[in-house]
Order: sequence, then structure tokens, then C-alpha cells
Amino acid sequence: MQQRVQRCWEPSQYELQVVQRNQLPSSYFTITAAGVVQCPGNGYPSIHTPIGQWVREGNMFKLFRSLPAFSQLWQGQTLRRWHANVRRNVYERNRQQLAKQLLILKPGYLKVLNESRSKLAAVHQAGALQDMPDGLYKLDALVESQQDYQTSNLAPLLARTIAGIITDVENLASRMQNTEQLLGRELYEYNKDPSAGAVQGLNPIKIRAERDAVAAKHASALYDLQRLPAFLRLLGLHVLQSYLDLLVGAVSGLKAHLVSPNNALVVNLLLASEGVTLSPSMEELLKALSKDILEHLVHVLKAAPRPLKHPVLAALVEDPVRPPPKMGTGVNSVSGGRATVGYTSVSGSIGMFDTESGDSDVVLLLKCPTERLPGALGTCVKHSTKATPAPSLSINAPTPNTGG
Repeated sequence: MQQRVQRCWEPSQYELQVVQRNQLPSSYFTITAAGVVQCPGNGYPSIHTPIGQWVREGNMFKLFRSLPAFSQLWQGQTLRRWHANVRRNVYERNRQQLAKQLLILKPGYLKVLNESRSKLAAVHQAGALQDMPDGLYKLDALVESQQDYQTSNLAPLLARTIAGIITDVENLASRMQNTEQLLGRELYEYNKDPSAGAVQGLNPIKIRAERDAVAAKHASALYDLQRLPAFLRLLGLHVLQSYLDLLVGAVSGLKAHLVSPNNALVVNLLLASEGVTLSPSMEELLKALSKDILEHLVHVLKAAPRPLKHPVLAALVEDPVRPPPKMGTGVNSVSGGRATVGYTSVSGSIGMFDTESGDSDVVLLLKCPTERLPGALGTCVKHSTKATPAPSLSINAPTPNTGG
């Protein structure tokens, strides 16, 4: 006898059914006049239950199962488990998606971003204003010293900092591109001849598993490389925020210098027909602080380099994935007596060869857009098919002219 299919989370030994001997599972029960014997199998000892005890426990089991609380318990338990599993699956799916999209979770991006922040923090610590000593000061000397500091100290510091950041980003992009190309070539070797390992006596299942692992790594490296433009824009925003912090810090520094009781501006008293006037006047003071210092700082920040305006990084924003420098030809399709041969380069397909086959000759006609590749790549070439069944492709060297 075997247990019936139960809707409970545990099988019951009080609901059994008779089966054929050849249908017995690994764990089964036998009933005799002496009692019920459970044979768990797998080397475990059998368990004997007297028939009277088994009948009494079976009646109690059926009585309890008839109560609403126990009859519906398995449904609630199943529903709770299903709900918990669904929430766990949704959480894991969202977690994997965030881990794939968040740039700060990528070790390479995070390292460059932290180093860039530390370099920009050093610039912010240096400040956009020269230290102004307490005491008496003249307006002309204050403006001249601040402009000289911004031109001779702040501007070179910004240039060196941004150059260092650009170098770090270029190294990161180069490493990511090399990794993607290396994995791409390795994947190409697997796809080029899938049976190469089997010929050498290797396990085909192991070869396929290795190929799938390389494909997964290549897909991850390609996705990370495609996220490079987003990282460059994020880095550009950090640089702009640093420039804005320098400007805000300059305004706060000038305000703190003016309101400090330890500082005093040296002014001259001028006697005129209108009375006594001050030189510099309040209007001249505000103009010098706003135009001669702050606007000069704005011009310095505008002239400072930005990562996204660098030609190399601008090219990475447009196309971060750079294919390896290789060129080749291959027959793409054959229809009747006409074949199409594609010519590929780093920038993609730049032209198509159309072959028209006759009874004895194969004519290769080159079509190349002049706006994409100036100069003639080749001319019409005829190959006889009588001597050799597979004609070769011959292309003349480019000639610098304006024709296509």
C-alpha cells in the first residue's frame, strides 16, 4: 500500500490505498492483522504500529481534519508560502537589475569616480579666493591679488586636475575595450569551430559550458562598456558641480571678509562742492567685488577644461564600443546567378559588390558611396570560371580623386 496524494504539506499514514507490487515506491506501508508496518527504505529501519493504535489515531486524524481550522490550514500555509516566494523573486529580480544598471556598483567606475572626487575636493579645498589677511586693506590691492591668484594658481590647478581625470577615464575605457575585444575574440573562436574541442577528445558538454561562460562574460563586458557614456555624463556633472561650489565659496568668502569686525577698508575723504565724499564709494566697492572678482572667476571657470569637451571622451560618448581594426570580405547571399559580397571595415559596411555570373565569366562590380569613402576602391574585374570553379576577388589600390 502507498500513501494517497494529499493536499497537506506532509504525507499522512492514515490515508492509504492498495497498489500492485510492481508499483511500490521507495517508501510504502504493509497492513497485517498485527498492525501497520512502515518501510521507509534507503536503509532505514521499519516502524511497526499496532492495529488498534493505528485505527484510533486514524479516527482522531479524520476528526481533526473535519474541523474548519484544520481543513483550511493547508490552504493558508500554501498561500503564505506562495506569497513569500513571489516577494522574494521580485526582490531578487529588482536587485539584479539595479546591480546591472547602477554605475557605482561597478568596481572600475567606482574607482575612477572616487579618485575624481578626491581630486576635485583638493581643488575645492584650495578655494577660488586667495587668503585675505585681517586688518586694513585697499580695494585695488584686493582685486589685483584675487585676479592674479585666479589666473596664475586656480586656472593651472583646474587644468591639471581635469587632465588627470581625463587620463584616468581614458585608461578605464582602454581596459574595458581590451577586455571586451579579448572576450569577443575568444567567443568567436568557440563559435567558429564548435567541434574543435571534440576532435581533440574533450567533453562536448564541458566545451559548451565554457562557451556559455565566455558568452556571459562578453555580454557583461559589452553592457558595461555601453554604459560608459552615462558614466562620462555623470562625471561631467560632478565637474560642473565642483565649479559651482567654487563660485559659491567665493561669494561666501567675500561676504565673510566684508562683515568681519577685524577687517576695515581704507577709504579717502574727498572735499567737493557737494560736500564730503568717500573714495572708493559704495557703488565702486560693489562693482569691484562683483565684476572685477566674481565675474573674473566666472570667466576663469568658463575657460577651464571640461571632460566631455575633450575629443577622446567626446568620441567615447558617441560610440564607446570600438571594434578591432580589421577588414574583410565575404559572400553574404546568393540568389540565382547573382551574389552579393559585403565589404566591411571599422566603421561598418561601406559598400556592396554585386557579382553577375554568366556562362563563362564572373564580373565583380564595385559600388561605393563617395560621401563615405572618397576615391575609387577598384574597378570591374573579370575572372574566367572555365579553369577555376572558385574565382578570387581582386581590388585595385585606392586613388585619391573625387569620383566614387
